[in-house]
Amino acid sequence: IVHNLSRAVDIDARLARLEERSRHVQINDESLCDSCHARLGTKLFAMYPDDTIVCYKCYRRQGESTSITGRDFKKDVLIKPGWLVTR
Repeated sequence: IVHNLSRAVDIDARLARLEERSRHVQINDESLCDSCHARLGTKLFAMYPDDTIVCYKCYRRQGESTSITGRDFKKDVLIKPGWLVTR
């Protein structure tokens, strides 16, 4: 029973990671950086786990683990409802 439960948790975590990696974001000419409000049209950008989008300049300034909302993802892990085992 323990083996099957841990296997279910592992499969659920892998599925959640796959779903996160397959998210699609559509950026157009009017899309703005959530930090500096610059247009993202043809710029590089980064998307944090809490769905905030920033230009690469702001991403480098803030670091990869802290979003514009001030949330530090290394200290405060984001758990989305779909990541929990429902079986």
